[in-house]
Amino acid sequence: MKETENTRDIFNKYAEGYQDKYMDVSLYHGSLDLFCENLISKQTEILEIGCGPGNLTKYLLSLRPDFKVLGIDLASKMIDLAKQNNPKAEFCTMDCRDIDQLQQTFDGIVCGFCLPYLNQKETLKLLGDMSALLNQGGVVYISTMEAEHSKSGYEGSSSGEEKLYINYHESDYILRNLEKQGFRILKTFTLENPLNKVGVKDLVIIARKSI
Repeated sequence: MKETENTRDIFNKYAEGYQDKYMDVSLYHGSLDLFCENLISKQTEILEIGCGPGNLTKYLLSLRPDFKVLGIDLASKMIDLAKQNNPKAEFCTMDCRDIDQLQQTFDGIVCGFCLPYLNQKETLKLLGDMSALLNQGGVVYISTMEAEHSKSGYEGSSSGEEKLYINYHESDYILRNLEKQGFRILKTFTLENPLNKVGVKDLVIIARKSI
């Protein structure tokens, strides 16, 4: 709980700075395009987990204005920014650990860089919750930072004042557990991000619920 509160407080404090730094999602256009291409015209109900300032939602809606997006984030300041950036989408403050409380299902789920703030046990629960919330044939989009799990630990924020605990996840671990939850892997991307530490890459996984 303490780590959750620390994460929330830091993201609330630096919400606008985060927006300035990460609003450009051009590095992920190819993977986001593929996510949209795998959703047919009638598949429009989308959940975005850890939506931040709505940067991914904004790009998704530029591709598929028919999407009905519900975005959630732990930080209320992020939700405020997401609403400003995406007035046609719906947003609410919610911890990703609590999505099993949602009372609807979705055709697509986007989880952009939430996993670095979840340990392995929490990650497994989230994958299971996403499967339960996804309609048959639905698609998930997951992005995270990939490195050896043993490299996880406290890292300074861009200001250097506060520290966040960053969990690194290995692709085999995530892929194996997605398959256990009934997902068929459609595509994985490994991306070089100049903002990452040496030895850390961005990992994107797109998968379809097949059972």
